Amino acid sequence: MKSHKVKRVLITGASGFLGKNLISSFKKENVEITVVVRNLRFSWLKKNTIIKKIITTENIFNHDYEWWKETLHNIDIVIHCAWFVEPGKYLNSEKNIECLNGSIPLAKAAVYNNIEKFIGIGSCFEYNLDLGTLDINSELKPQNLYASSKVALFHILNSIFSQSQVKFAWCRLFYLFGEGENENRLFPYVRKQLLLNKPVLLTSGNQVRDYMDVKDAAKLIINTSFSELCGPVNICSGKGITIREFVKNIAKEFGNYELLKFGERHENLLDPDYVVGIPTIKL
Repeated sequence: MKSHKVKRVLITGASGFLGKNLISSFKKENVEITVVVRNLRFSWLKKNTIIKKIITTENIFNHDYEWWKETLHNIDIVIHCAWFVEPGKYLNSEKNIECLNGSIPLAKAAVYNNIEKFIGIGSCFEYNLDLGTLDINSELKPQNLYASSKVALFHILNSIFSQSQVKFAWCRLFYLFGEGENENRLFPYVRKQLLLNKPVLLTSGNQVRDYMDVKDAAKLIINTSFSELCGPVNICSGKGITIREFVKNIAKEFGNYELLKFGERHENLLDPDYVVGIPTIKL
C-alpha cells in the first residue's frame, strides 16, 4: 500500500453523467485525479484544478493489458464508470459485451500495479426485480444484455481481486437523476417540456422507484472508495416514490401541473411495479 496522504484516483468515463458528478464531489485537498476520456470531449476538464492528468482515447475498451499497466502506474484508486449507456439502445446492445471484455485488462493491470482499491459500477437491474425490495444479498436475475454483462463482470472481477491485495467494491446504482443527465431520460424530459410550456406525455406513473440525485450517489461512491467497505454496495435512497409523485415534485418548480398528461403513453408491460433498495451506506 502506498504511503502518501493524497490519494491518486483514476476515473474512467469521466465525461459522462456519473463521472462528471464524481469529479465535482471530490474534496480538492484529498486527491489528485487522472481521467480517461474520449478524444475531443475534455475541454471542460482542463479548467478543473483537481484533475492532474487527462488521458484521451478513441475507445477505452480497445486497450490491452500493457497499455493499462502503464496507465495505472502510481494510481491508488480506480473508479471504473465507463460503459455504453445510450438511452433506448444500451439494454440489449452487443456493445455491452465489448465493455465487459475491455474491462478485464484494466482489472488485471490494477492487480499488477497493486492499487489499493477498485470500484466497479453496477446496476440494480442485476437483481431479480420481481422481489421488489432489494438488498445486497438479493437474488441476481438479469433480464437483458446490459444487466447480464454487469453481473458477469462483477463475478470476474471478484475472482481476479480475491487472489490479490486489491480491495474491490461493486456499486449497484438504482434510479439516478440530476445535472448532466441525457436529455432523453425522464427528469430532463419533464423539465424541458415544462420550460417550453408544452405538455408532458407520461404513463400512469403508478410504479414505485428508488430515485437518488446523482450528486448524492457520487458522494456515496467516494465514501465507499475511501472506506474499508468491499463487495456489493447498494447506492440508493431506500425510499420508494411513485413516478407520478416524482414528476409532480419536478413540476413544483414551475407550477404547471396541468401540463402533466398521465396516461398518454403506453405502459411498458415489462417494467416492474416496485423497485426499492436497502442502502448499504448512507450520507
